[in-house]
Amino acid sequence: MPFPEMPPALRAKMPPEFWNWYQAHKSFSLTQLSTNQDMTLATQGKGVVMTSGTGVTMRVRLNDAGNGLIFENP
Repeated sequence: MPFPEMPPALRAKMPPEFWNWYQAHKSFSLTQLSTNQDMTLATQGKGVVMTSGTGVTMRVRLNDAGNGLIFENP
């Protein structure tokens, strides 16, 4: 899926600092998140929320011991 292009009218209202951040975020998203590479989440107690094709949503995270997974409703 291509990264959505920003409308020129919205781009014109952005300060340069935000535009630079947006470009870096876009580059990261296209090269790191969409190429099936590992992703590290370093916030304790948080996980990855996924939605199936049938609309079921679940959160997956490590247990506190770090040796198993917990599946829960977000």
